[in-house]
Amino acid sequence: IHGLHWLQSRQRPDGGWREYTWFNRDTQYKYDDHLTVELDSSTGAVLHDMALYDTYHALSTAATAIWAFGNCGYGLDNIRHNPFRRCVLKGLDYLASKSTQIQMPQLGAMELDKNLNGKGAQLGDNTSFDGYTQPMAMAAIVAAGLPAHIVHVDGLPVALRDLLEDALDYVGHTLIVNGKNSWPYDSTLSQTGGYDLSIAGWNYMAIEAAELWNIPIPKSLYDAFIQFISDNLDRKQGGYLYQATSPYPSIAITAAALHGLTLARKANRLAEPSAIHDETAVSSG
Repeated sequence: IHGLHWLQSRQRPDGGWREYTWFNRDTQYKYDDHLTVELDSSTGAVLHDMALYDTYHALSTAATAIWAFGNCGYGLDNIRHNPFRRCVLKGLDYLASKSTQIQMPQLGAMELDKNLNGKGAQLGDNTSFDGYTQPMAMAAIVAAGLPAHIVHVDGLPVALRDLLEDALDYVGHTLIVNGKNSWPYDSTLSQTGGYDLSIAGWNYMAIEAAELWNIPIPKSLYDAFIQFISDNLDRKQGGYLYQATSPYPSIAITAAALHGLTLARKANRLAEPSAIHDETAVSSG
């Protein structure tokens, strides 16, 4: 409870959270988040514009904070004994205020868009590393929100369940359109990298979040990620690889793969689960 009170005390007036200081690996610069721009003391020139680097950090920080409140039993469903309810409401409003709905008429052809509104939802105002931030925000919404709770996206009211369903469409589109059966670091491909079982693991959590609110998961999503997991199996040692070209399996990556396979099995998308178990078994002798 002390940790939750600390998070509550760190919430910003806009409903979000930011680290007091953080180190940007790209610029090799550590800055105070109360500043927005650092100027050269002698010339007045802008040295660092913090806003350029803050957007995806701010979204992921807010998402994980909201996620923590929900996972500890202090989401919106806790009405009577919840000293953090207003904090969570402000946090969810913050996530929604940073989100946008995007017209995506191509969704239907991909077996997506089950609510037939032709829209996807980008959770956050920056696509940098949204392969990570989108699943974090989706998990936070389900952990702490209520399906019928109304937030405002692009100035319009929308129920959290509808926002989550459109967010799943966005995740599904990013998976299917690239043809690699996993996710890039960012959906616009402005950041290189991704298409591995690490980032896939985060998106399996996004799919699980949608399942928890009974949002239908298209078969095409299961087919794509099951194929990717299969392609990354180390058939000699029995674990799973970061990418098919990786030299050895990883414990964390194997856990992510098993999470994905569990989701698929629960949804009856694995035709022969026993065969997968047999294939991954390693002889003790």
